[in-house]
Amino acid sequence: MAWTFSWLQSWDAIWEPGHLARWQAAVAGAGAVHATPFMHPSVVRAWLESTGGPDAWAPFFLHARHADGQAVLWLLVRPRARWRTGFVRRIVPAGAELFDYHDPVVIPVHAAGLVLAPGFWPALEVALRQHEGTWFDVCTLSRIRPACCGDGAFPAPGGSAPILRLDRYADFDAYLASRRKSIAGLRRKWAKHAAEGLRFHAHDPSDTETVLGWLPDLEAARGARYPGSDLPPGYLARLVAAGHGQGLIRASTLTLDGRPISWDVSFYLNRVFYGYMRAFDAAFFRLSPGRLHSYRTIEWLYAEGAHTFDFLLGSEDYKSDWTDGEETTVRNGAIRSRALTTRSRQYARQGLGMLNLTHPTTRPVVAATK
Repeated sequence: MAWTFSWLQSWDAIWEPGHLARWQAAVAGAGAVHATPFMHPSVVRAWLESTGGPDAWAPFFLHARHADGQAVLWLLVRPRARWRTGFVRRIVPAGAELFDYHDPVVIPVHAAGLVLAPGFWPALEVALRQHEGTWFDVCTLSRIRPACCGDGAFPAPGGSAPILRLDRYADFDAYLASRRKSIAGLRRKWAKHAAEGLRFHAHDPSDTETVLGWLPDLEAARGARYPGSDLPPGYLARLVAAGHGQGLIRASTLTLDGRPISWDVSFYLNRVFYGYMRAFDAAFFRLSPGRLHSYRTIEWLYAEGAHTFDFLLGSEDYKSDWTDGEETTVRNGAIRSRALTTRSRQYARQGLGMLNLTHPTTRPVVAATK
């Protein structure tokens, strides 16, 4: 058989120092690996500890290997079953609705444009179906990027993420010259406001305490602009505390006369910048803090040697000002159990629904880079 699968089903085994080190090294494998920050152990742990902890989620950490030597690491989880959902067992990738991408970590990539060696998804379905009705009633595999899909396993589109290829331009000046007038003119606007005390500050990894200090302002401003987009309590602080010092989290601010008016917390992994959480003080809207923050961030990324700016999910109009029209459309799929035990739980859920006791278990996705 081309693919073999093994699973870790205890958090103690997953966080064991040796396994943790191998996982972290795999994600940071530069050009030899296909990975996103959403499968980085620091990001996963921040999510886990903010959403109920180990008692709230049963883990299924996949280690897969192909005959040609390719390895796949992927963490799936199952929330604790509840009577309100008829005790239906649902497996999802770690991060659930909070993470923009759910790609597995793949080492090394198979070929240009085709990350996984052939047959992975059919083989995974066969492996999972050996446990249908016990591990899961439905396994929802969502937000997989096209390069990982293959084999027709993901029929439904799940949203798009605009992408800017920074390395298509020789430098920031060449990039800025390619933009329409309203963006190219930001250089003059920045110079004007800089003379009035506006500053851009990219926080050094040693400056984590400062970033933690302004996170409540970011979250408050984000919540005011996008009601209902609240993050799990403590999530962002845990993310910064774990990832900022190691360079995984990149944080920046705009300040006016020393007062922060725009805040950004994003990911930087393998020379790709993922624009994650940004907000600004609405009192300074006429200053265009969002545009100016993006302008200085892209300038900074050229200095850092980044090759891609991934704006993450959400096709808001403002993103098209910065990109060249490229988008990544993630895809969704599911494996549904055919076991008799699954049917009994589904009937129980339907009965609870008739009594109007069930409630939705998912919430709408709010693009992080608003």
